[in-house]
Amino acid sequence: MTSITSFARRLKNQMQSTALAVELVNPADVEIACAAAGHRWRQCFWTPLVTVLTFLRQVLQGNCSCRQAVALTLTALSGTADAAAEEGDEMSGEPSAYSQARQKLPEAVLETVNRRLVERIQQPAAAARRWCGREVVIVDGSSVSAPDTPELQKAFPQPSGQKSGCGFPVLRLLAIFCWASGSLVEWVADSLHVGELALLRRLLDRLARGTVVLGDSYYGSYYDLVLLQRHGLDGVYHWHRRRPTNLRRGTRLGRGDHWVTWTKPRIPPRGISAEEWGRVPETLTVRHVQTAIDIPGFRSRALDLVTTLMDPQAFPVAELADLYRDRWLVELNLRSLKTTLRMEVLKGQSVEMIRKELLAYQLVYNLIRWLMWQAAQAHGVDARRLSFAGTQQRVLAVLPYLAPCRTRAECHRMVTLLLARIAADLVPDRPNRIEPRAVKRRPKNYRRLTKPRAVARTMAYFING
Repeated sequence: MTSITSFARRLKNQMQSTALAVELVNPADVEIACAAAGHRWRQCFWTPLVTVLTFLRQVLQGNCSCRQAVALTLTALSGTADAAAEEGDEMSGEPSAYSQARQKLPEAVLETVNRRLVERIQQPAAAARRWCGREVVIVDGSSVSAPDTPELQKAFPQPSGQKSGCGFPVLRLLAIFCWASGSLVEWVADSLHVGELALLRRLLDRLARGTVVLGDSYYGSYYDLVLLQRHGLDGVYHWHRRRPTNLRRGTRLGRGDHWVTWTKPRIPPRGISAEEWGRVPETLTVRHVQTAIDIPGFRSRALDLVTTLMDPQAFPVAELADLYRDRWLVELNLRSLKTTLRMEVLKGQSVEMIRKELLAYQLVYNLIRWLMWQAAQAHGVDARRLSFAGTQQRVLAVLPYLAPCRTRAECHRMVTLLLARIAADLVPDRPNRIEPRAVKRRPKNYRRLTKPRAVARTMAYFING
């Protein structure tokens, strides 16, 4: 019988080897983050490194139960069934110890590992792929639900139209993705009472100066364009349909291209103080671009954009139109997070665990994007043509075979094969494809719960069906 200390040491060495081979998580990053956060732990099986890797495995498996995550970690220790049977008596498969270690793990540890991983993706991606010499990020908002607990209901109230006792807490998310690599650069979560614009304003100071922010018409307000310029950023947004378009006004730069001067609104946006509103200039000159979208088989329509990129030579109309077409990538990225990784319904029972769960999702998402980027660079394909779901499935398939690897050469061979399989899984190029936003499969004919469960449990028509 081996001791728990040697059992934990063996698992740590094995997971370090595997993690370094795939470059999933650098163990040194975890240790440095724990030291910076002042986190201390006793010598036991569930060290911060083992806890983080098990947390990531749990999310990668579609946010499976803690019991299943623990079982997968214990199974990954042993290369053979005999070794697993020999050492399995030392460690319990009960998830309570893992759950406690996950609760004690500081958020700063996951944040540090995330930040280092984003830097590892951003630097080569920004150098390899730029738009008109500029780095581009895409912004959009979304929402996820959480378990129905008093603490979460208070922190993230459900929609006002929902009946009391029947809904779930809802979090509003604001995500910023890298245009070149698809990585999740920054995001923030709050209650539904906080708007997307307010969330975006919290993140602007984290973006590098000179970055171009791409988004829909919701983000192109007067105040927010001024705020972008204050932070040394530029924006490319869809022209808001409530704002009139008149190409005869302003300074003409070319066909469908002119400068136009906006006047400061009389009423400040919600949440902006009178003092802050007083520092906003009375006028703002922006660039209005209008181009026709001609798709064979479809009716032509006009595309109106507003941008703070004022130079028509450096940023032609055609380049702006092509860039805005890529705004749809943010919808696909959010679908990968919410549907493929099953983030749409979170499982944490407290605000602290919800935040950690979101950080774990960000880390897993970026790990998959990192592998896609490595596969694309190694095999000369477009990273945006690779399948996110296919990459996740291949990572899950190769993980059991990485655990028995005893040398770096064996791990490297497995990873090389993994990258080749990822690069071969190209998504078909289907431009201008339209799919109805509807579900074909019908739900089962059960009544909807329109009263609190405790009340409905006593009602005869729910009991008798």
